[in-house]
Amino acid sequence: MAGQGTCFEGANPEAKKDSVYHQVKEFLDKGETMAVATIVSTKGSTPREVGAKMVVTAWGEILGTIGGGCGEADVKREAIEVIRTRKPRM
Repeated sequence: MAGQGTCFEGANPEAKKDSVYHQVKEFLDKGETMAVATIVSTKGSTPREVGAKMVVTAWGEILGTIGGGCGEADVKREAIEVIRTRKPRM
């Protein structure tokens, strides 16, 4: 079983700095609050599959994508509301 940090063993240090995980860690280290949006089901044709994730900061910065467009903008607004109220939503 892989241990902590093994996904970057032997990787270019610059690639590690650009990873979403590294960016999330930097935000957490600064005490920032974030929400994670995850696609849990889909209907019809979608740009991303179940399991796709997007991290949203309290000020609306996003890391990753769940497909873009109007749907992603709606999820971003909901994520900011989740951070504000501290109540998760589906």
